[in-house]
Amino acid sequence: MFNKLREIKDKAAMAKKLMDLQSKVSAISVDGMGARGKVKVTVNGLQQMLACDIDPELAGDVKKIAEGVKEAANDAHKTLQKVMAERMKELGGDGLAEEFGDILKQ
Repeated sequence: MFNKLREIKDKAAMAKKLMDLQSKVSAISVDGMGARGKVKVTVNGLQQMLACDIDPELAGDVKKIAEGVKEAANDAHKTLQKVMAERMKELGGDGLAEEFGDILKQ
């Protein structure tokens, strides 16, 4: 019986840690540039696009806009991966996977 209570308490603590981690991750934002700086996208740590700014100079050229957005999004994601790797190291890196077990593998 005490094992069940301890297990429930441990799961609640883990859930809180995951929510804290998600909050910290979502607060991270990075920019990516494309079309030689004429397209800029901003993504958060959850890889959600927050903004997309397009220089009016590109207006009308749909192919350049599409290519620029793709370049900027890829650039932002590459930057985000670097930032997240840094943050994981700051948080203890390898120990994090052990702490959260299979949850991070999903």
